[in-house]
Amino acid sequence: MRFTHLSHFLWAIFVAVLLAMPTGVRADKNKNTNASSPPPKQAPAQRPAAQPQRPATQTNRAPATTQRPGTNTAKPGTTTARPGNAGATRPGTTPGARPGTTTTARPGTTVRSTTVTTTRTTTVPRVPQRTIRDVGGHRVGYDAGGHVRTIQTRSGATVYRGAHGGYRVVRELPGGRRVVFAGRNYGHMERAYVRGYRMRTYYEHGVYRAVVYRPYAWGGRSYYIYAPAYYYRPAYYGWAYSAWGRPVYYQWGWAGNPWYGYYGGYFAPAPFYPGADLWLADYILAENLKMAYDAQQNAAEGVPAAGSVPEYNDKLTPEVKQMIAEEVKQQLMAEKAAAGVGSPASPETPTSAPPALDPNRTVFVVSSSLDVAIPTGDCELTAGDVINRIDDTPDSGGLVQVRVAASKQGDCAQGSKPSVQVADLQDMSNQFREKLDSGLQELAANSGKNGLPAAPDTSTSAAPDVPTPAPDKDVYAQMQGLQKEADQAQQDVNRQSASGVGGN
Repeated sequence: MRFTHLSHFLWAIFVAVLLAMPTGVRADKNKNTNASSPPPKQAPAQRPAAQPQRPATQTNRAPATTQRPGTNTAKPGTTTARPGNAGATRPGTTPGARPGTTTTARPGTTVRSTTVTTTRTTTVPRVPQRTIRDVGGHRVGYDAGGHVRTIQTRSGATVYRGAHGGYRVVRELPGGRRVVFAGRNYGHMERAYVRGYRMRTYYEHGVYRAVVYRPYAWGGRSYYIYAPAYYYRPAYYGWAYSAWGRPVYYQWGWAGNPWYGYYGGYFAPAPFYPGADLWLADYILAENLKMAYDAQQNAAEGVPAAGSVPEYNDKLTPEVKQMIAEEVKQQLMAEKAAAGVGSPASPETPTSAPPALDPNRTVFVVSSSLDVAIPTGDCELTAGDVINRIDDTPDSGGLVQVRVAASKQGDCAQGSKPSVQVADLQDMSNQFREKLDSGLQELAANSGKNGLPAAPDTSTSAAPDVPTPAPDKDVYAQMQGLQKEADQAQQDVNRQSASGVGGN
């Protein structure tokens, strides 16, 4: 009986063990499988809402800087745009970010703070600054040193006095006429001519000369461009810009002339000429220096003593003169092309920039006194100085920047970068071409003489669309009247200044 109960008990235990064994085995198998396999993928957690980037908390102030005049500067703490795009950004972007990006940080990342740099700007005037006062019934302009630089007379003429003796008087007359007195022996009168052209009658040492300019529109502004009344044969132009084959030693005959002695430290002709381009460069420089000396001699103050020799900022180096010779060569090529077709008054076309802005023509010989602004105040350019245009596009005021390549005593220093009106550069370009044609005439007249080689056919043909002008013979009387008016105004201002009114 006891055995039977024991057997039943043992059998129950055996059955229980058998039933329990598959579960353990399966558990061990699953355990081993989980240890060797990667964990199952979990459902992605919900992305938290994007948090806006914290604005910069610190602003560093940069040292004060000078920005080029004419560009836009943003207020401190704002983004500075490129010139011409003040504060502008591309559509759909955040200022300061790349196009198509935002300033929202990703969750779990560290956002670097942005440092905003502010700059201080020093505004440099691009035109000379004058203090205007009424003195003896005249409107007088003083520079920063209190010196008289302009006088607008009671009758409306304007006297321009250079810092070192330059002198020029201008009067606007009814009907668009304009009279300029540039010295005892130089001046001109300008007036309207036929078909929109303008004409100038020059008076130079007793000789009258009439020149025509045709209208030219570019960039929303109007200019006037020298229109030759005649052209030489193409062969003559080709001879003039080509090498002569042998060096030519030429005697100019300037020795003994006051202007040549006075500017001897600044200008000297080349020792020899390999071609007409350098010969013509010296001719153009000499003609401008004659005018500069005459204008200085006529000034009421600052007239150099007889026989005095000034010091110079920089002598006209062979490199500078070669730049002018290259400009001569380019112009000779253009005139040869114009002479070949025989019809245009000027080689430029309405689709190109005027010569003053032509990217291929950047060298200019100053042809009259001109006040310009520099960072230290203002300075003067006078006839015979040489400048390079370094801007191709004028600002809203019609100004472009130039670099002074060579200058005389007291003029703008070599390397300085003043701004000049495009209209003044165009006048320099016109004067350059006029003197070039005058030099070609001189070269043709001396063909085969004084060491010069014989030139080919030097005959001319009239430009068909430029009516031959006749000089206005009353220009000299107009110039004399301007001189008397300017002298009287100067005396009035000097008298008032001596009594304590006005400046120096």
